[in-house]
Amino acid sequence: MDKSILPRPPLMAVARLSVDFSASEYAPPGMPLLLTSSVLKVQDSQEPYAVDIAVRLVGASSMLHAAEGIPTTGGEEGPLYATGVATLHKIGAVRSLSG
Repeated sequence: MDKSILPRPPLMAVARLSVDFSASEYAPPGMPLLLTSSVLKVQDSQEPYAVDIAVRLVGASSMLHAAEGIPTTGGEEGPLYATGVATLHKIGAVRSLSG
């Protein structure tokens, strides 16, 4: 998607978004949540340039235990609250970064 190695990321737009709310209940107020993403597929050989990503929203029980001073082994996940898949299309060479 960025074969020119530009100094700023390309301008992307969401073309498709699908979210599945898996939990039968909502996360309680104050519960730390962990949002992770991973790249499923990158199409950069021909236009339209696109990338498919997957996301997961889980209760971060290890963060909650750490905040309460309870030792954890790391990598512990709480309940899965939502999953999603999105397709992003490249619509411009460079995204403007204001700062």
